[in-house]
Amino acid sequence: MWIFFRGTDQWLKKNNIDYSLNDNTQMPPDFYLDPENKKEGLMEIKAFNYKGSPGFDIADFRMYAREISEKPWMLNVTYLIFGYDMSDDGIVTIKQVWQKKVWEMSRPMKSGNNKTIWPINLQIKEGTVHKIRPAKWYGKATSFSIFENMEDFLAAMEETMYKNKDTRDDAPDWLQKVLDSYEKHYGVRLQIPRWSEIASKYVNR
Repeated sequence: MWIFFRGTDQWLKKNNIDYSLNDNTQMPPDFYLDPENKKEGLMEIKAFNYKGSPGFDIADFRMYAREISEKPWMLNVTYLIFGYDMSDDGIVTIKQVWQKKVWEMSRPMKSGNNKTIWPINLQIKEGTVHKIRPAKWYGKATSFSIFENMEDFLAAMEETMYKNKDTRDDAPDWLQKVLDSYEKHYGVRLQIPRWSEIASKYVNR
């Protein structure tokens, strides 16, 4: 991924585009495209081997949930994603490039021997939720569908807050904090459905 980050960095410099880097490497974005307003023009660079599925992390689940409840503009980070191929000689070829929002690369998943369905795609170790992982948003559809909009993604996030034992205590107030912060910043009150009302759109049994 480093080569794509550095390549983007050099391209921005070459084209005299103002930007600044994020000091917090644990959370998106990598770049602020408006150094004077770090609530707009947020860009994160991701890359993966195009022959496989997207294998990168989006963010730590607990940190991301807290971040978007306090900084709603983090929901609008643009992910610039490179799908690449590497030859035996080490030559890297970019096969495809996408711009995605977080909900445009997220969907539910099954996990574990009991095939538990989680509302969003996650890295889970020994029953503990760690990272939000991307789903394969291109190619043939799977048993799960990519989210249609930010509102449905937030409904899935709320359900995951309840389902994850490490965030369950924070879940009752979490969505209200997100809605209040979003309205304060954007002047719009989001209408978020319950996960039970929309799950059938995304879980294709």
